[in-house]
Amino acid sequence: MTDWLNLIFWTVVYILPAYVANSAPVLFGKDGTPLDFHKTWIDHKRILGDGKTIQGSLGGIFSGIVTGVIIGYLMNNIGLYATLGVALSVGCVLGDILKSFLKRRAGIETGAELVLIDSWDFLVGAVLLGYFILPITLEQFLILLVITPIIHRVANVFAHWIRIKRVPW
Repeated sequence: MTDWLNLIFWTVVYILPAYVANSAPVLFGKDGTPLDFHKTWIDHKRILGDGKTIQGSLGGIFSGIVTGVIIGYLMNNIGLYATLGVALSVGCVLGDILKSFLKRRAGIETGAELVLIDSWDFLVGAVLLGYFILPITLEQFLILLVITPIIHRVANVFAHWIRIKRVPW
């Protein structure tokens, strides 16, 4: 039991910059400039929608990097964890942007819920880029696939409850 708890703990420490990077845009991106500048794609639908802003994306990446630096300081390895923080944060934001692009192509509006996709998009993007800096095991990835939707839902419900998010997902 202790080994499993230890594995889960260190897996969460690993992915924490991505969790922060995914959560922070609601603090930075309200009324920000949309990443797509209100442009449409060849299908005449918005490229990303109003939910993805320059300020939110940069704020998320910055917050994730700071989280990585703090973890690095605590672990006495700032270089590794700052670099990992960059990779996880950029991957997280890119994964979320790709999901938004695909949602718009499918005709799904900004803010509409896609139960597991809304929590796995940023996770997969983060792990893909983070893997080049500090690989995780398949076991850790499977743990993340299970716990991330739970953590994501709890965080979003809380953010909605304190009125920093419009919807609880």
